Amino acid sequence: MWGDRRRKYIVALTRDALSPDVHSQVSEQIAGSGIELRTIQWSSVLEVALRRLRERHTSPRQAIFLQAFVDFFREYYVMKSYQVEVMVKKDNLLNAEKVYLNGYMYVGGPKDIQLPLYFGPCFTRESVGRLPGIQQPGVSYISRVIKVRRSSADRLKASPESVADGEIQGHELWSYWRNGLRAITSRAEDESWPDEHQIQLYFLSEPVALNHTVRGPMQIPPGYGTTVFDLLSRSDPTRHPVE
Repeated sequence: MWGDRRRKYIVALTRDALSPDVHSQVSEQIAGSGIELRTIQWSSVLEVALRRLRERHTSPRQAIFLQAFVDFFREYYVMKSYQVEVMVKKDNLLNAEKVYLNGYMYVGGPKDIQLPLYFGPCFTRESVGRLPGIQQPGVSYISRVIKVRRSSADRLKASPESVADGEIQGHELWSYWRNGLRAITSRAEDESWPDEHQIQLYFLSEPVALNHTVRGPMQIPPGYGTTVFDLLSRSDPTRHPVE
């Protein structure tokens, strides 16, 4: 139907669902004109963009456009479009020190959340007493997610800085992110990540220490997140998975 160009439509592209009253009023005004009213929400457009980014057959040119579109929603469009408020993930000693605390980054897999507002690393027991501010396992720092980029392991290992576009390299935190990329690349080489392995790179703001540690469960599956309120007020930071 949408591809039938012989028909005419008015498309209401809105943040929230169009109210029944407005829908009725517009429909009455265009009645008999041969024009049909169709409604769509920005969140639906965003879901399409995210789905296309996950598809391997998406061309590099399309991926650049789609990523810019997603970044626009995260940073400039006031619509609260995100999958979870805080993504919580286990972070071992290597990642906690070199990637997160020194590099302001996190590396995840294709099943991890693509559009979180914040990242809360859940430090493991091996980090206790060995890193500043970590007195027990759990979440004791939080960072804002500034950018998210997808890459393959072979591209990362061949040229770490190639996964960072001009916008990232021109950012004031680039000197930290560059260190984070190098640490992630070293990990990929040491652990012999398969070349086709798909990763998600989270470029973060400077870690901010919480005034206490939130204990997490032993296992945190991909797709789990929480809110800032829950992170600060509950002992278990995980909530329902994001589909």
